[in-house]
Amino acid sequence: MEILGLNLLKSLIIIIGMLLYWKFVYYKYHEAPGGPLNFIVWMTIFGLAGAYGLLISKTLIFQNFKIVFIIFALCYFLGTILVYTATKKHGLTKGIEITYNWIYRHTGKFFVYLMLVLIYPILFFTIAGTSFILGPEHVILWTMIFLAWIRSGYKLAKNYILK
Repeated sequence: MEILGLNLLKSLIIIIGMLLYWKFVYYKYHEAPGGPLNFIVWMTIFGLAGAYGLLISKTLIFQNFKIVFIIFALCYFLGTILVYTATKKHGLTKGIEITYNWIYRHTGKFFVYLMLVLIYPILFFTIAGTSFILGPEHVILWTMIFLAWIRSGYKLAKNYILK
């Protein structure tokens, strides 16, 4: 059964899988050292799949994930502005940005700035990988991620920028 061209069962599996992942892994270890490492593992898996689909098998085309990547780029840019603003007021703390804080503590400020630049191509391949593995239903996964980012951005603004 399909709704809006998306397989309903596959979409439900993605939604349930994401909710379970958030409940039992992501938010449980969100501020622990494993949180950023967990993020890096998923990005690597999907990034390699995206590189394979785009560069080696050539079965994936940019049109398959173009809209998701454009929305991601805009969200990430706005999120970076929020993080920058909060960091200027309060410094780089776990409450503001967990991953960049972890990178800063383990490798230094240079690598934080390097990741700000490298994240676009890295996540380009990550988004391509979700499209390659999940098909058109990757939109469901990214919609959930975008909604979580909006929630995080709201909390960041409320707790660190507007105070």
